[in-house]
Amino acid sequence: MLKKVTTCAFIITLISSVLIGSSIIFANDKGEDIQAKPPTLEIMVKQASKDPTLLEILNQFSDQDTIIAYPENMGGGFSVKPADSSEPLVGEILDTKGNKVLYRDAQSVTIAQVKEAIQNK
Repeated sequence: MLKKVTTCAFIITLISSVLIGSSIIFANDKGEDIQAKPPTLEIMVKQASKDPTLLEILNQFSDQDTIIAYPENMGGGFSVKPADSSEPLVGEILDTKGNKVLYRDAQSVTIAQVKEAIQNK
């Protein structure tokens, strides 16, 4: 029941954000091959080269949790959702002009996949 309420609330928020002028940006909106490496993996590997403590931070989460990373031109950072969450992996962030945008990565990535990519870089 709680999952249904949470999902409904998220959908309502998503719709209202679009209606009030927010943009939705997809991580792979450049028409690139969807089988390419997920943008989140690329962003997190790049971030790990700048921040040696990133693996320690990721160890605070379950390996099954999903993660979405935001490009630097959208403020950088990342969001994590529990593995049992029914909410889509979408982040609400501000773009460089201060406008609220919804950022979505259609290629789901787990914490374990990010750790593996960082260790194998």
